[in-house]
Amino acid sequence: MKRRLENMGCEVPHAMTFHSLAYAIVHPEEALIYDSPDESRPALSRAFQRVLNTFMDDEGFRSDVRSIMMGHFRADWDRLSRSGLTMSEDDGLQFRRALPSETLRGEYVRSFGEKAIANFLFEHDIAYHYERNHWWGGRNYRPDFTLPTGPGGIVIEYFGLAGDPDYDEETAAKRSYWQDKQGWTLVELKPTDLVGGAAQFSSRLTTLLEAGGIPCRRLSENEIWQRIRDRAITRFARMARTFVGRCRKAALGPDDLAQMLNAHQPLSDVESAFLGLAKAIFVAYLERLVAEGEEDFDGLLERAAAKVAAGTPHFERKSGRGDLSKMRFVMVDEFQDFSPLFFRLLQAARQLNPSMQICCVGDDWQAINAFAGATIGYFDRFEFHMAPAERLTIASNYRSAPCVVDAGNRVMAGCGIAARPALDHPGEITLADLSVFEPSVSERERSPGVAITPVVRRILARALENNGRVALLARRNYIPYYLGKDVSAATLDACSRVWTEGLSDDETGRLTVTTAHKYKGLQADTVVILDALPRCYPLLHPDWVFMRVLGDNVQKLIEDERRLFYVACTRAVRSLILVTDSEQSPFLGSLSGLYQPIDWQMYPQPSAESAHLVVQVGSQPGLGTTPTFNAKDNLKAAGFQFFKRTWPYWGKSFRRPAGSVQSLASELSTHAWATTGKGLEVRVCDAGDTVLAVLWVDAGNWQTRSLAQ
Repeated sequence: MKRRLENMGCEVPHAMTFHSLAYAIVHPEEALIYDSPDESRPALSRAFQRVLNTFMDDEGFRSDVRSIMMGHFRADWDRLSRSGLTMSEDDGLQFRRALPSETLRGEYVRSFGEKAIANFLFEHDIAYHYERNHWWGGRNYRPDFTLPTGPGGIVIEYFGLAGDPDYDEETAAKRSYWQDKQGWTLVELKPTDLVGGAAQFSSRLTTLLEAGGIPCRRLSENEIWQRIRDRAITRFARMARTFVGRCRKAALGPDDLAQMLNAHQPLSDVESAFLGLAKAIFVAYLERLVAEGEEDFDGLLERAAAKVAAGTPHFERKSGRGDLSKMRFVMVDEFQDFSPLFFRLLQAARQLNPSMQICCVGDDWQAINAFAGATIGYFDRFEFHMAPAERLTIASNYRSAPCVVDAGNRVMAGCGIAARPALDHPGEITLADLSVFEPSVSERERSPGVAITPVVRRILARALENNGRVALLARRNYIPYYLGKDVSAATLDACSRVWTEGLSDDETGRLTVTTAHKYKGLQADTVVILDALPRCYPLLHPDWVFMRVLGDNVQKLIEDERRLFYVACTRAVRSLILVTDSEQSPFLGSLSGLYQPIDWQMYPQPSAESAHLVVQVGSQPGLGTTPTFNAKDNLKAAGFQFFKRTWPYWGKSFRRPAGSVQSLASELSTHAWATTGKGLEVRVCDAGDTVLAVLWVDAGNWQTRSLAQ
């Protein structure tokens, strides 16, 4: 094609990125520093770190960083932000649910009340688990804080919605549960406990915990800082790096930033102090580029735009030369991700060549790169920025089933023209609610206290059956609190190794586990959104307050998150599965009536997990719960767990014996619960809970009632 065009006397089209064009125009003598995509060459990161290290050598600067980060981890940004914003009740609720409260230990908790409790425990060196799983009659129950003190412990529940009838009923049930649980004490706290201030709250919690046998000695501020120092400094460095990068991509100079800071009203002294340090770091970074003879891509774009604006039309690459003054057509892809620097270069080219015709292709519903400097305003005001211009709409969706297209339209309702499904193949949207999922005995033993692992393994077993592709998508690079009882978070890589255990090479080759951001532009037959939860969709990172001066605000960030959720949903070709919990993402409200609860009978345990038999011990018909109640201590001592289902039972899995099911019954007959129990019914099942045998036990006497062939 290239040779044919050249023979016809036509100029060969140039295909390149804006950065490539800028390099071809400038050909900088300076060393170009950047971070390679695979992170093997982090030259830009190293250069910025050297600038920061120079500041960190100063004792006064280190002291300022300490004050900023200690204040940041203790601040109630929710309350401060709402004090300066006007929001409707619905928007305010969505904001509060989206903004996680970060503790001194680095966890994200649900409210400032929980944050106050977590910080108290951290400051008093009291070991705790946040939202540790407790199986409650087959239910995955996660009290706010668990403080182990031996065989039992203390549980702290922050009842933040007291007064709501349903919430109060649930509170009463929790209170009763802990009263009946031997060795455990429930400590209740409410929002009114915070009204008197930090000192009064600390005094009350100290009294309650010391009454339960937990001493409360507060660490010094220096001891607290030493425990969070490395994480806090790393976090500060990341915030400063983000701030400087945003300034560069917005084409700001030191004077521009100074004017913006002078007009800005910080929410607190913490924000004000950070902005002062960030400005100094920004100026020092620019000075270092000049002093070291280096340049970054943002500076390269600025220089290219300036050179073209000064009348230089030529660019030269290894693949050939070009002349912007003679170029008739320019096609811009992914226009929703346009940035001020790109616009500056393109406008300079248009001024040099007014006859240049530009075609921009983009999808504003997929504008999810604001964190990287993209500005949706160029798309929204296309006719103004590219005048004279005409906007054409491409609304047909050739990827997804009609129900998935409908889901995307509902998520983005009111934000533009709805998409039209061009395909008519069947599809489905299902909801997997972890709070009501009941794992089998073997699943509970395989993943104690973990709800999502058996859920994902069941979904994968079915989704990979028909040779289709599957994508598991998360909002961040880790799964949040609900993954495990002793882990606050786990990386996707670590989770993936557990979820894919036992899969064939072909199956793992058809599976992708990644983030929603990274999966943009791709598709899979089945897409599983792993965390359709508040504080995941939408997620407002606590550090957003430091970017307010650059234009970030609550409404903008929530709409950015809405678009990300849209992108995640619309990667599905046929099947979209939303994994959620008792609290759901507010974005799911728009999908009401479109999805169905997942039918777990259609998603059985993987066949690879059939090497075990499950023994269920309950009461014989007509005898009520007395037989199992009398045997519960012996059953618990033997490792059985209680399951409160249609037929309540105590369950445990056993390695499938080499002989018949009867040989397992013979092994069980020696257990204390079997030699003393009366009126018990024993069901031997496979891993999928299919009953293979039913036996009755009365004080050591076993009677076979049924036996599968």
